Amino acid sequence: MIALMLMRHAKSDWADESLSDFDRPLNARGKKAAPLIGEWMQENHLVPTRILCSTATRAKETLYGLQRAWAKHQSYEVIVEFVDELYLAMPSTILNAIEHHHREAERLLVIGHNPGMELLATQLAEKGIEMTTANVVVLTSNLSWQEAIGDPNAWKLQHHEKPKKE
Repeated sequence: MIALMLMRHAKSDWADESLSDFDRPLNARGKKAAPLIGEWMQENHLVPTRILCSTATRAKETLYGLQRAWAKHQSYEVIVEFVDELYLAMPSTILNAIEHHHREAERLLVIGHNPGMELLATQLAEKGIEMTTANVVVLTSNLSWQEAIGDPNAWKLQHHEKPKKE
């Protein structure tokens, strides 16, 4: 069984108007949320074996928050690949990135942006999914990556986790 986890980056900071959208960092809420989701993933045995991450600052900082949570428990290194095409990508581009970079991962996490992440989660889960910041959707399939990527009916929604409010 393979698992595809789609995550929207944590909450970003809009305070510095001189920064481009690409360069916006996480705000305080985002810096708290990412490790919370990382801990949830750890507790539920969903730490990925491979990660595809947008190259935007807020996506990378979300990844670093997850990694801090996992560092307390992990005995193996998670393979991370930064993929330029994931920045503001729509579902077809996200699926294309998955197809080209999955490397037969048992559990693949993709960290990206809306509306693409939400649209893809909705498409694969076959139900409306609202992905606010730092949400992660976990989908599983009994097919191979090659078969599952081309078949939207191949995926079963397992979880839709949101960071807990402080």
